[in-house]
Amino acid sequence: MDIIFHRAQSIIKFYIFVLNPLCMNRILLATFFILIFNLSNLAIAQDETLFTVGDTKVKKSEFEYIYKKNNFNNKADFSKKSLEDYLNLYINFRLKVKEAIAQGLDTTPIFKAELDKYQQQLLDSYLDKEVLQKLIKQEYERSQKDVNISHVFFKSNNENDIATAKLKCEAAAKKINEGIPFSELVSSSEDNKSKNHNGNLGWFNSYQIALPEIEDAVYALQTGQISAPIKTKLGYHIIRLNETRPARQMIKVAIIKQYFPLNDTSAITMKIVEDSMQAAYKKLMAKTLFENVVEQYSQDDESAANKGVLGWFGINKYASVFEDAAYALKDGEFSKPFRTASAWYIVKRMETAKPTTYETSIATLKTKLVSIPIYQYELDKFLDKLKLKYAIQLNEEAMQSFKFRLDELSKNMPFTYRDTMTPKTILKIGKRDFTENDFGKNIQTKYYAVFSKSGDDKSTFLIKNTVQQFILDYYKNEIRATNEEYNALMNEYRNGIMIFTLSENNIWNKASEDTTGLRSFYNENTSNFDLKNRAKVRIFSVDNPFSAKKIIQILKKQSSNTDDSISTMIKNVGVKDFTLNSSVLDETKTNLNISQSSISEPVLQNNKYVITQVLQPQQARKTTFAESKGYVVAAYQEYLENKWLEVLKLKYPIKLNNSVFDSLVKKP
Repeated sequence: MDIIFHRAQSIIKFYIFVLNPLCMNRILLATFFILIFNLSNLAIAQDETLFTVGDTKVKKSEFEYIYKKNNFNNKADFSKKSLEDYLNLYINFRLKVKEAIAQGLDTTPIFKAELDKYQQQLLDSYLDKEVLQKLIKQEYERSQKDVNISHVFFKSNNENDIATAKLKCEAAAKKINEGIPFSELVSSSEDNKSKNHNGNLGWFNSYQIALPEIEDAVYALQTGQISAPIKTKLGYHIIRLNETRPARQMIKVAIIKQYFPLNDTSAITMKIVEDSMQAAYKKLMAKTLFENVVEQYSQDDESAANKGVLGWFGINKYASVFEDAAYALKDGEFSKPFRTASAWYIVKRMETAKPTTYETSIATLKTKLVSIPIYQYELDKFLDKLKLKYAIQLNEEAMQSFKFRLDELSKNMPFTYRDTMTPKTILKIGKRDFTENDFGKNIQTKYYAVFSKSGDDKSTFLIKNTVQQFILDYYKNEIRATNEEYNALMNEYRNGIMIFTLSENNIWNKASEDTTGLRSFYNENTSNFDLKNRAKVRIFSVDNPFSAKKIIQILKKQSSNTDDSISTMIKNVGVKDFTLNSSVLDETKTNLNISQSSISEPVLQNNKYVITQVLQPQQARKTTFAESKGYVVAAYQEYLENKWLEVLKLKYPIKLNNSVFDSLVKKP
């Protein structure tokens, strides 16, 4: 699932930090709990019991599934050692779940509120997967090209015009099918602005097409193709895709601008403006700094105050002649003087935005798309599928009667819905009927919280919104009742919340608050926290021996400099493609002689020349309690954890079915 919940992250971090922090089980446990919250397609079969925790049975299939998932990258070798490691972890997990339930941690108001919040997020994620995730991918792919389109348009100002507009559009489509050129039909278009340009609407990116029906149609066409009639909230359209190009990236430019005089448009005055811009251009050609020419010649006060620089922009921000001139340049180039309808310009292209990848675009698109019409358009298509799936019936007569009543109730403020004694059924989903009163009570809760973005009147929008909510609620309830993946995720998160709370009470808080116990633990294990012999170790890796020699020369002269300054020095002598890894290692973590500073000769490893530098050696010494407190707390938590597990194992005896376990072990 594409969801990361903050509480789940906290639980995961707890297990990573607290349990077995000084051994490899810490890594195993981190992997275990990260993946346990991402269960999918879990089929719980009637199979053998692998072990029991008190009177709770744990099935073989449950453990086997988690073992496979946690041993990703084909590392689930089913060896006895590997299975035993995971079995011990899972037994500990199950012990804590058992104790949490015994303490009633799943019945507290805080627990229920948090689980309910997670449930809503999880259910919403299923809808996101059906609508938003598909839409994000679709819109990113579409945004990679700009489209130039023309249309023939027949408007409908109200309900009465729709049929007429449809007939006109169908007649135009018939003529196109009969071979009449698109350009000849433009004269019948009711969009006067585009009619004067042969129906051409210009260039667009997918994000800029306000009508989702048009966007959907345009990106389904091939260049030169003409669409069938398309109905939108404005009327009916026939679209022609004239041309496509790779999407223009956002750019930043600087300008020199001089306006045409408002009161004197004579040829002489206009020539004075042109000559002034030509003089500015000559200065630029003579290598005068652009910002200096801006200061002397530009009349645009806002950009002149910023050395002529405008903000970032893409297509359709400015006049097409201005944009075409700017996009024709390369970064650093400036244009010859050119004119628009209101001014003369010289444009310098400063910078081009880097293309975004799909991965880096996801977060932005997720926020952006839910607030624009294309999202509701795609959601409506999903709702249409659900209407067929659930055989949904909408009583239009009852709905119109309810709308009239809603209009009347809306005349009195504040809005208050009153039940009717004989409510009619407006909506039927599966075996569930939704009456006027169901609609009224739902609308009462959101009357002042939701607003139409489609132009519908208040009552019509509220009814549509409620129909949508009832259908989606039914869809989510079906997931709750039948989706094994959902139920597995909910069960694991439920267990996770309980264990998190249980561990707070039994480990975290005690380790933090029991200062006497913490100090006593330190005194009994002082040697475990002493610092070993240690040193800083730098490892350089470079492609060729000549660069390696340059690095060694720098290290011999500047060995004690910081990593950043050493890196800068290396780059300054022309060595660009190198890596530097730096860390402090003690004698238990390396075979290097760390008792004294040293610089190794280059060693060829995996086609790279590797140089190892040892510096800043420090001798072993004892540490104070204050110096090592963080390590002491972690070790004390581990100690408390192990003691607690011993108690739980006595309280809930573990019985392992060895024959079932042996059946999991892969034979050599």
